[in-house]
Amino acid sequence: MTVDLIKSGNSFVRLLAVDEADINKLLNENLKPMWDGEDAPAIASKRAADAVNEFLKSNPQ
Repeated sequence: MTVDLIKSGNSFVRLLAVDEADINKLLNENLKPMWDGEDAPAIASKRAADAVNEFLKSNPQ
């Protein structure tokens, strides 16, 4: 669904979760090195996914 929304011109997809702010913070912190050109996308996205998955284990939505 996210890919379809982006293809149709939406540049932002809002995450609907109880802890949305905390999850977005984790994503931003872990993806920043990629945006800064310091990490490869595969490395940064894996790190972000792992961080969010760990958070969700402790904080089910």
